[in-house]
Amino acid sequence: MTRLEKLYQRMLATPTPCDVRHEELKVFLKSLGLVEVKLGKTSGSRIKFMDPQNPSRQIRLHKSHGDSPVDRGALKDVITRLRLMGFIE
Repeated sequence: MTRLEKLYQRMLATPTPCDVRHEELKVFLKSLGLVEVKLGKTSGSRIKFMDPQNPSRQIRLHKSHGDSPVDRGALKDVITRLRLMGFIE
């Protein structure tokens, strides 16, 4: 099993994991074909991932500060949104 397959299993696990780091989430979203869009100097810790084929399909979230994990509720929202957009089953 590759590292990416393990990451997929971890992200889609039930219950939602509480120790996912921002970098892991970023790798997961990029592996689905989403690209990170820079929001500008005043965006603070907000980030956006967008489908290059359909710019209206996007996910916006806050980058966790330091080495703290991504909020479990935010991760659930991202997974739900990815399912609605058809990126995952």
